Amino acid sequence: MSEHEFNSVMQKFLGAIETGNEGVIREVYSDDVQIWHNFTNAKISKEPGIALVMGVFRGGVRLRYVFEEQLVLGNRGVRRHRVEATRPDGQQLQIHVAMFATIEKGQIVRLDEYVDSRELEPLGGGVEGLVSKPAC
Repeated sequence: MSEHEFNSVMQKFLGAIETGNEGVIREVYSDDVQIWHNFTNAKISKEPGIALVMGVFRGGVRLRYVFEEQLVLGNRGVRRHRVEATRPDGQQLQIHVAMFATIEKGQIVRLDEYVDSRELEPLGGGVEGLVSKPAC
């Protein structure tokens, strides 16, 4: 897989997260996707993964992804970015993320995401409870 192909899938995925477009997230995740987060240390499947992402928006949080760097090798890539989050009260936060993604046939089949859980805590509402218990 070329870096361009990897970027295309990741931009589609992250753009869908930014806009809360559940349909596109559903399209980008393969049906048998495995998602792992360091703050839960649990593997989750497609539906709980979508629910986790959409939960952020139920809390009224707005997100923007800012690319920092990436490395692609075969169908697997690591991407480092920061998420600029804005709470409903206007408070702005930065969350630093490292994401490892495996892509096959234009879909994410494996996603491993590393986030400092302390950076998630101020989001409250949308991700409440995710830090202390698995989301499966």
